[in-house]
Amino acid sequence: MIPVDMVTGMLGAGKTTFITGYAAWLRDKGQRVAVVENEFALAGVDTAVLRSRGIDTVRELAGGCICCGLKVNFHDLLLELAQCGQYDRIVVEPSGVFDLDDGFDVLSSPKLREAACPGNVITLVDASAPEPQGAERELMLSQLHSTGCVVLTKAETPQQAQTARARVRALLCALDAAKGAGIPIVEAQEHTCRETAAAATPVFLPHARRVQPHTNLFFAATLYPKLAQSAQEVDSALAEVFRPACGRVLRVKGGVKRSGGGAWLVSATPGRWEVQPSDEAPCALNVIGTDLHRDKIKPLFP
Repeated sequence: MIPVDMVTGMLGAGKTTFITGYAAWLRDKGQRVAVVENEFALAGVDTAVLRSRGIDTVRELAGGCICCGLKVNFHDLLLELAQCGQYDRIVVEPSGVFDLDDGFDVLSSPKLREAACPGNVITLVDASAPEPQGAERELMLSQLHSTGCVVLTKAETPQQAQTARARVRALLCALDAAKGAGIPIVEAQEHTCRETAAAATPVFLPHARRVQPHTNLFFAATLYPKLAQSAQEVDSALAEVFRPACGRVLRVKGGVKRSGGGAWLVSATPGRWEVQPSDEAPCALNVIGTDLHRDKIKPLFP
């Protein structure tokens, strides 16, 4: 049976960047890898990014979550990839609002469990992000409940990494004190990160979801900017999009046409963003949040 790895994490945790290195590491070990990319919004931005970074086999499911609205599509795609005989491992990048509780239901279906099995479950946590509250905390708990390894990303100082490590450990132990204490938490820059993640077999911790479905909590808007912009114009637009007038924006990613040709590859979370030149970035932006004011956001990226 083909193992199916889940690389999950909240919006902006760095899943696509991690998968780029993780898939390359698996290929160097002689494994044939297929990546399934799930985008909550319509435009499959991360698919183009992964292909531009040398990952040839990327299959996309966009416009919803593979744990709910796209559950049947996800099941059928996994079955196709598992039965075609071309791959040794499937790596799945769910959307940042993915609920792992429901995701495992797919792998337990009668047809699929004869061809595929749960592989490694890796949860990425942005060490620089504030501690999640309310519904976002519940969502993080659901992403931690079966993880075999937690990878801390974006830690800017040792103190920040230490604080994040303690916070994650407390969440794991809140799910199950005995099992949660033994789940490894590593930093993305540690040399053992790939090896640890490649042994991250699921640890099934109990978790009872206590919030309404996340599709009622998070919303997405896909923009298709037509005008070419300078780096300064994109930077100014990103500073505005995270202001209260645009709603509570949690994530912006994609591409904007660049003055002089090509595109700007955009990856942004509140208070932190990168704008880099790219010849491969799609000219589409996904904006995800909880209270989006599209009429205020769209003019920023004409």
